[in-house]
Amino acid sequence: MNESGRIRSCRWLGAVFVAALAGACSPAAPPAPLFESRVALPPLVAKLQASGGDPRKILHPSAAADLARLEAGKRYRFVVRDDGRMAIAPIPADVPANEYVHPVLAEGRAVRTAGGLQVDRDGATLRRVTVDQDSKAYCPTGDSLAAALGELARIGVPADRLRVESRPPACVGAPPPPEAPARFGALMLEVGARFERMGRAAVARRFELAGFEQGEIEEIFEEDLPRAEPPRENAGLNLASVAETFARTRLPDLKAALQAKDLVRFKAAYARAAETCNACHRSSGRAFIEIPSEPGRPIPRLDPAP
Repeated sequence: MNESGRIRSCRWLGAVFVAALAGACSPAAPPAPLFESRVALPPLVAKLQASGGDPRKILHPSAAADLARLEAGKRYRFVVRDDGRMAIAPIPADVPANEYVHPVLAEGRAVRTAGGLQVDRDGATLRRVTVDQDSKAYCPTGDSLAAALGELARIGVPADRLRVESRPPACVGAPPPPEAPARFGALMLEVGARFERMGRAAVARRFELAGFEQGEIEEIFEEDLPRAEPPRENAGLNLASVAETFARTRLPDLKAALQAKDLVRFKAAYARAAETCNACHRSSGRAFIEIPSEPGRPIPRLDPAP
């Protein structure tokens, strides 16, 4: 964790303990929320048993010295159960075929929090205990880690050795995050490569291959470019409108020529499409990106300027 992250953690810890003291003095304080498992327990227990795991090996620390059983620098799964007690997997989370998952640690019950725990030492001296909330099965909040900090403090870990690392989980059953839009420039690079292959295939009279590339270009213009992230600089050109016009006027001509296997007609349609592309490049301040008007030549044009 970087220095700024460490400072935020220390301030957050102070707030946690102030809140804990206030709660202890106020019988009306609301109970901490519990998080239910999103995964059925029996199949997980069966997988644990098949892997040779044993629930009796789960660590239930009652003193800070019990954390000496954990390998320094390794992250272990943990839960704070509904009774406030902590349960820690007996092997690090990155060990292959590790079936000591969070619902197994909690015996399928609701938890106050869950995630990962890492102990760091200087020799035999406890230097730091870091917790995070990365539990896909329970999907706890970052604030819930107060339960882990409180339990670690209760068993004797000094407050100045406790740290929090924010690791929001990819929760089971949650919708995937929205896909980042493709960059306009990257899509145009693909269009250029396919435009070149279409021209080379047509010149070789491989019209089916050329038609395939034309269809892929059409798909990019219809489905990908409308959702693409526009370039930061485009000289005020309405790229969406230009792309729509190109798809409506130039691509059908190319498709019809290829379906007719008419190379002369294709070359004329290809030249018109290339000029439309070059006009767009000039208008957007990128005249140096030049599409040759003759099919079969590399795209963009790389031969020396006259």
